[in-house]
Amino acid sequence: IMRGINHAHAWYLKEDTTAIKAIAETGANTVRIVCSDGQQWTKDSEEMLETVIDLCIDNEMIAVVEVHDATGKDDISALRHVTNYWIEMKNALIGKEQYVILNIANEWAGSWDGALWRDGYVEAIPKLREAGIKNTLLVDAGGWAQYAKSIHDYGVDVFNSDPDKNTMFAVHMYGTAGKNKQTIENNLANVTNKGLCVIVGEFGYDHTDGDVDEEYIMEYCQKNGIGYLGWSWKGNSGGVEYLDIANAWD
Repeated sequence: IMRGINHAHAWYLKEDTTAIKAIAETGANTVRIVCSDGQQWTKDSEEMLETVIDLCIDNEMIAVVEVHDATGKDDISALRHVTNYWIEMKNALIGKEQYVILNIANEWAGSWDGALWRDGYVEAIPKLREAGIKNTLLVDAGGWAQYAKSIHDYGVDVFNSDPDKNTMFAVHMYGTAGKNKQTIENNLANVTNKGLCVIVGEFGYDHTDGDVDEEYIMEYCQKNGIGYLGWSWKGNSGGVEYLDIANAWD
C-alpha cells in the first residue's frame, strides 16, 4: 500500500540524490518521479531514468515514473508522444518490474470527457505491452486527474485493454476531487466497487480550486487499504509554493 511523496525530478535534477534520500527518511515506501519526454521540458535520457530509478531502489522505495509534458492536454497525439517515449526508454523499465510502476502520463486529458480519456488509453496500453513493457501500469483519471467519474464509467474498458491485466488507476485530490468526505468517498469507492485498484496519486491541503480535506483523504485511505502520494517534496512555484511538503531539499 503506497505511502509516499512526489518529487519534481525533471525540474530539479541536481536535487535528486538529496531529495530521494530525505523522502525515504520520512518512512515513505514509494516516490513518484516527474519525468519529461521532451515535449515541454528537457527530455530524460535512458541513462537519467536508470539513475533516478536506481536511487529509489537504493533507498528501498518503489519508483512511480510519469511523463509530465502532456498534462491537461486533450490531444491524443500528446499521449501518443508519451507512449512512444516509454517504448524508446523501455530498457530502463524492463527487468525492474518489481520496483518500477509506469504512470504513463500525468493528468492527460484536461476536459471532463471520459470517452476521450478511454479512447486514448485503450490505444496506448496495448502498444506498451507489445513493446515488451511488463511493469504495472498506472493511469491518471481524466479532468486533470480530478474527474474520477472517467474511471467509474470507463475504467473497466481501460483495464481490459491491458493483455496483462496489470493496470491500476489514480485520482488526484485537490479542491474538486478532495473537497469533502462525501466527494472523497464517492470518488474512491466507485472505483474499488468495480474491482479496480486505485490510489490518490497527488493531494495537498489546499489548492487554487478550493480547500482540501486532507485529513479525511488519509483516514479513508488508511481504513480502506488505498495508497496515497503527497504533492510534492519541494520546488513548487507560480503561486502554489504552499504545496511544498519540505522546507529544504534535505
